[in-house]
Amino acid sequence: MLEYSRQKASRISADVNLIHGNMVGFSLETLVDFVYITLGSLYVKSTSELITHFNSVAQALKKGGLCLLDWCIQYDPPWESEGGDSWEIERDGIQVKTSVLWKVINRVEQTFEETITLEVNDHGEKLNIVGKDIKRAIYPQEFLCFVSGLKHFEFVGWWNNWDLRQPLEQANKIDRPIALVRRN
Repeated sequence: MLEYSRQKASRISADVNLIHGNMVGFSLETLVDFVYITLGSLYVKSTSELITHFNSVAQALKKGGLCLLDWCIQYDPPWESEGGDSWEIERDGIQVKTSVLWKVINRVEQTFEETITLEVNDHGEKLNIVGKDIKRAIYPQEFLCFVSGLKHFEFVGWWNNWDLRQPLEQANKIDRPIALVRRN
């Protein structure tokens, strides 16, 4: 992903600094204005790791800086989605079927195993990619309590499907939710 991002940045002559590391505990040499946790990729396995993550983000952000969490909060227990979820996409003759399955590990700790499978057909050349990770579910009210207890952050809001006209409180069906917090 880093090499792909470098190539994209070079095509538009963008000056980027890309870092490979663990998002649970990290540090940056210079403060930043924005931290973006993409598509549910907050892979913490415990409350302790969640605290460490937000402490690292607080140390990395300038005052007033923003942290955007893209689908990192669970609005429904994922393991209750019987059969998981899947979707297909095709572009330029390349077909990709993505499947996601969730299996509960510990309900008290809110941990589950997430298995993502990509079935790629690139003009007849087939490739299967499988990734398994352990995650800790973070629920909405828990997230609000957690953020309110952090001295470095304030909750800004959350919205449905990247649409700032759709606050989650008004959503009938939650799809691709985002949450935003600001560094005090």
